[in-house]
Amino acid sequence: MLCYLQELTYEEAARRAGCPVGALRGRLERGKERLRKRLAEYGLPLAAPALLLGPPAPVSAALASATLDTVRTVANGGRVPAAIAGLVGPRTGFRVAFLAPLAVALTALGAVLAGSERPGAVAEPPAPPAREVAGPPARVDPFGDPLPDGGLVRLGTMRSRAGIHTFGLRADGTVVTVGPLFGGGKWDQKIGVRTWGPRSDASEAPVPLPLKEYNPALFPQVSLDGRFVAAGTTAKVVVWEWTSRAKEVAAFPIERARGLALSPDGSRLAVAHEKVALCDVRTGAVRELEPGPAEVLCFSGDGRRLMAGSSERVVVWDVATGKRLADHKGETLGGGVPSALDHTGSVIAALPHGWGEDRVRFLDAITGEPVAGLTGPEVEIYGGVVTFAPDGKTVLLGNKDGVCWWDPAAGKLIRQFDAPSSTAAWFERQQARLTPDGKVLVWHTQQALFRWDATTGKPLFPQAQGTGHTEEVKALDISPDGTRVATLGGEPGVRVWDATTGRQLFVLPSSIPTDVDNADFSPDGRFLFTLSRKRDAVVKWDVATGKEITRYVVGTPEELRTSTLCAFRLAPNGRIVHGVLDDLFRKSARMVQWDAESGRILSERTVTNRGQEDGYQGSFSPDCRWFAGAESLFPVELGPTAKAIALEKARPIGMYVFSSDSRLLALTGWSVEAPATPSDPACHAVVLDVATGAKVFEMPVRWCTGFAFHPDGRSLAGAESDGLVFWDLVTGKEYARRKAHARHPIDPQPFARVMRYFPDGTKLVTGHHDTTALIWEAPVRPKGAKVLDEKGRAALWDDLASPDGAKGWGAVWGLADDPGAVAFLRGKVTPVPALPAKEFDPLLADLGSEAFATREAATEKLKAALDRATGPLRAALKAELTAEQKLRVEQLLAAWPGADRRPLTGDRLRGVRAVAALELAGTAGARKLLAELAAGAADATITREAKFALGRVSR
Repeated sequence: MLCYLQELTYEEAARRAGCPVGALRGRLERGKERLRKRLAEYGLPLAAPALLLGPPAPVSAALASATLDTVRTVANGGRVPAAIAGLVGPRTGFRVAFLAPLAVALTALGAVLAGSERPGAVAEPPAPPAREVAGPPARVDPFGDPLPDGGLVRLGTMRSRAGIHTFGLRADGTVVTVGPLFGGGKWDQKIGVRTWGPRSDASEAPVPLPLKEYNPALFPQVSLDGRFVAAGTTAKVVVWEWTSRAKEVAAFPIERARGLALSPDGSRLAVAHEKVALCDVRTGAVRELEPGPAEVLCFSGDGRRLMAGSSERVVVWDVATGKRLADHKGETLGGGVPSALDHTGSVIAALPHGWGEDRVRFLDAITGEPVAGLTGPEVEIYGGVVTFAPDGKTVLLGNKDGVCWWDPAAGKLIRQFDAPSSTAAWFERQQARLTPDGKVLVWHTQQALFRWDATTGKPLFPQAQGTGHTEEVKALDISPDGTRVATLGGEPGVRVWDATTGRQLFVLPSSIPTDVDNADFSPDGRFLFTLSRKRDAVVKWDVATGKEITRYVVGTPEELRTSTLCAFRLAPNGRIVHGVLDDLFRKSARMVQWDAESGRILSERTVTNRGQEDGYQGSFSPDCRWFAGAESLFPVELGPTAKAIALEKARPIGMYVFSSDSRLLALTGWSVEAPATPSDPACHAVVLDVATGAKVFEMPVRWCTGFAFHPDGRSLAGAESDGLVFWDLVTGKEYARRKAHARHPIDPQPFARVMRYFPDGTKLVTGHHDTTALIWEAPVRPKGAKVLDEKGRAALWDDLASPDGAKGWGAVWGLADDPGAVAFLRGKVTPVPALPAKEFDPLLADLGSEAFATREAATEKLKAALDRATGPLRAALKAELTAEQKLRVEQLLAAWPGADRRPLTGDRLRGVRAVAALELAGTAGARKLLAELAAGAADATITREAKFALGRVSR
């Protein structure tokens, strides 16, 4: 009434009705669809009310007001007035006096709906008297969908997005999809069905299938006409007839099923287990066929033949008799993977097996020989599914650019249907089908549904299909000024967004990030660094134009065939790009540094991957000094051959996340004490001290693998299965939660895989499996600072050297929050002076003494002062030395493990943590003391730490 009779905007109508804009819009779309279906049952068009009753009369203000009051009452849980309830009672006829105005409303509504999809913006009527509203209106995204509590902006859209395994098509163009759902907050996985109206980019609410357990290894199936759905547990397979709910029509006690296929009319079900079972859905009869492959299981278009196939074997049966018609070995098909049977089951469409450019082949189902006169399209990657179009002659194939419609007889492309960001069928059975009337093409990924006009190739819902990712968001970064966000999804392409409006600015053709969790903005925000699409280079992009500027390459084309860049990071000063090129076949990797301006390689060295199967999948720290991966933490300058900190005891899973100052490392670890169970995954969020490898914080969690440290270094955000959790590292307690609207649709993983705080710490952005990213308002950590007395400061000074991570960092935070700590530390930590010439020169001379005892004594004294002596020793190598002096100087420098050696103990550890306290204090006095410490001997550990800290606080 408000939208289509009074012509109010969605926003004003929602305000008048007292509901969110997203809810109003969704109800209107569902209402239109239901009205259209009801009228269609009588053969009437949507405009029928107007045609029958004539033009609408004005709707009275009293009727509008009464209707609104009723809507608000019911929406708030109230009872429907008796006068209205009586109108729809089972034994009460229509009351003409009340129904007359409603008929007028229906007339107007039908007329408006027939020619309009949404109300236009018109002059708003005078606002009604103010009413008390229970809380502020819910925030919505640009599509009208609600944001979770605490959410500010959604990057991407929920429209045309859902967990999808496969789909069917009804005669009117309605799409029926089946896919994974969550249930109950436990490990119980559920499968659900969604229906998508032909004119809507949003589905009806998913309806779970009535299974007590769901076998995730067995993909459910939908019949071609969308009428039947099949799914199973580990003990049985069930078929339902699907209208608006699930009606079980057959159940077959088949254990450990590996594959399913419904015949086009849903009358038969093929099940691959130890053998291939052919089940009659109507009678419940089961015919066991001989053992066969189960990679592909499909019926011919007429349902008379069944094929089971893999790259090694293909078998074809007659459905009516169960007779085996053909049994081909893989080499007979040229190594191809069978994908589909044509309408009569006489032709097999086979995909090429393996990587490299090749074509789809069309083979005689009985002889296995190529069919003369049929040429297939080229396929660049293994994956996707070939399907025959309703005409039985042309085929559809998902490829790297979306879906191609191909005519094998002519050997030509009929039409290409482009998916956003060149979405590819990456090892998934993503089918493409035409609606029965041939007017609409439908395709899907695991998380998105695509629909195009088959005649023009244009998307039916361009805004939904062209906005955002179509796979899980796996990596992201924020520009230094906080105005832009870059996201990477499971499909190729980096999207750059306006962080205030959520508007997608442009897309860059980058790689699938897999386990790479970063895309790096330059310090000035002008450039963005990502991995190349083939993961053989790091690419520098101009953020303003979206153009490629520089490509950082290492290795020959031959070497890159077995190697990939598995991690990279831009140095904080923006001058050096660090990368790791991993070669699992050679059990080695190369750590590379490039000049960020020219792309020239500055350094390159080969390191061993310690026999780890995962190689160097891991992360560089923000300051590029440390690398966490292969279950170890080591300094980049020295490599993994140095004394690395082993992480095996933490039993890490998922990604490694460093704090912004690179001093803390967060990860998820399996519990050592107790194994995982369905009720308790036995995971722990663990924070480690990079200086020692000791635990600073540990908390039991449910599948928490996404983390972000707050820029203040005192709190940690994590993503559990049902929302965000915020921990105060100082107290070790949780201080806030944010509930998610929807959780991971496939398994009980965290609803956000990756997250980052904005530079000012007031917001954070999270990347999700539902293809979107969310920008949240960051909750404020309760402040608990207190002023210490001298005794308290002295106790914390002692704790700075503690091997206990929690105690040591408790001292860091305690001193950082104490106003008097800087003056206290000034008397405790002093710059390390370089070894003066008057001390160094005699020791250097003694290294060449004829007396062995003198040479040994000088060596020991220099070894004890290596922090101060390495600079003079390097300089001495350039001067004239005796053979004995040169040998001992080289031995001393070789013995110097470097300022970044870890783990630290004693006074070195105390000094490093004191510098951390000064950096976190961030006062003018703290910065001044850091500057003094940074001016000490260049190779001293505390000098190096102070230089990095001073650089961060200066930025």
